[in-house]
Amino acid sequence: MAKVKSKKKKRIIIIVIVVIIVGLIIVGNLFGGEQQVEMVTTQEVTRGTITAQISGSGTVQSDEVVRYYAVTTATVDSVLVQAGDMVQSGDVLVTYDAADLELAIAETNLSLQSSNSEYLATMEENYENQTTYNQAVADVANFELLIEEQEAYIEALEDGIASEREARQEEILREIEQINIENISYQREIDDIADPVEGESEISYYRNLIVSNNMRLQQLSTEQSLLQNFEASENKDELLELANEILADLQADLRLAEADRDAAEAAIMNGNTVSSINASNDLTALQAQAKLDDLLAAQTGVIAEFDGIVTAVSAMEGAPAAEGTLLIEVSSAEDISVVYGATRYDLEDLAVGQSAEINITGNIYNGEVSRIDHMATAGSSGSTMVNVEISVDNPDENIFLGIDGKVTITTAVAEDVLVVPVEAVNTSREGDFCYVVEDGVVHVRYVTTGISSSTEIEILDGLEEGDEVVTTISAGLADGVAVIVMNDLLPAEDAEDSEDAASDDAE
Repeated sequence: MAKVKSKKKKRIIIIVIVVIIVGLIIVGNLFGGEQQVEMVTTQEVTRGTITAQISGSGTVQSDEVVRYYAVTTATVDSVLVQAGDMVQSGDVLVTYDAADLELAIAETNLSLQSSNSEYLATMEENYENQTTYNQAVADVANFELLIEEQEAYIEALEDGIASEREARQEEILREIEQINIENISYQREIDDIADPVEGESEISYYRNLIVSNNMRLQQLSTEQSLLQNFEASENKDELLELANEILADLQADLRLAEADRDAAEAAIMNGNTVSSINASNDLTALQAQAKLDDLLAAQTGVIAEFDGIVTAVSAMEGAPAAEGTLLIEVSSAEDISVVYGATRYDLEDLAVGQSAEINITGNIYNGEVSRIDHMATAGSSGSTMVNVEISVDNPDENIFLGIDGKVTITTAVAEDVLVVPVEAVNTSREGDFCYVVEDGVVHVRYVTTGISSSTEIEILDGLEEGDEVVTTISAGLADGVAVIVMNDLLPAEDAEDSEDAASDDAE
């Protein structure tokens, strides 16, 4: 106890001496002429680490929000959560009335079947039109050939050339033989068709060819008979009249075939139309299947996709919900961030990827800058702010959406650099400078600074380790002024003094 009082007495004596010295300096400054002495405190330039940080306050929010909408018009059977509840992935949030869902599933299936039937009918009709067109094109070519031959024959009759009659008889024989061969071939084609249902259009095609050939055989037979009796009956005029009638029939058949061809061609869908119908049918099927899948999934209810917090509930038990109506909203509890408004001065140092410390209701979390908006908004005070998003690395159940969170962003770190207290750096028109004490006199040293914290500044150039810089600036301080360093007159207490003082205060 006596030792503590002795040390207190020693400190008092030192303080009295300092006061006397200060008084003498003041008197000397007043009456001593040009020589002036300033009292200062100093600190040595040292090496150390500086961490530059920006602090602010923002709002806790979720980065992922999922809104669940009614997949069909149905009655809500139950609502199992309310706004503010925490839910886990797989939790049932809302259920539908089972009967309403079964009805919607049945209607969707019927709609899909109806759409598919219409598509098949359209494509079948187009196939039939194509078949009819192909048949008509073949008929037109055949009738054109027959007409050409008939016109040549009539011309021969009109010339009355006997040799043409003989040649015609030979042609008739050859044509009859050829027609019979063709009919046998057509019948074989019909007999070779395995499935009469699927090959109905082919069978019809060959039967029409046989009918047409048989008609021609009848005409040739009549003509052959008349030609044989030509000289005896002298019925050249009758033969010519018959030939003209045959020609007229052929021309009528040609017009009918051309009409069938043109009508069928107009009814055939072009390639673009067919592609469009196919695409439309595929889209309809996909949409119907997707809706059907949603309805089947809805039978188990609305399921949470991730761990989160219910942030909105619109569904009401027992009330109908129209398709597309918002039922519930869930915000992720795993992707959390804090958004705060940065000033234009902060933006000079901020960058995506910088580490940050986040304080939410006293709980400390790590994070990093994940986004910086490129658009400013007006703050409550009228100043413009830019939203900066800091993602939280380790969110837990202690986080609450919508509350304030304090953020401290580390913008830069400099290790093993020269550092001085922030109060040691001064600014003039020429730049930043420090007062350095050398042999009891201060000298101005202009410096280049780097990053800074709330207490220290990095010195890039102008000072050296061990330099003694002034930390208390007075109006009389200038280059060349003599100074007395106060911290030289007030020795720091050692550890024993601190322990004794603490023990003395406790007593």
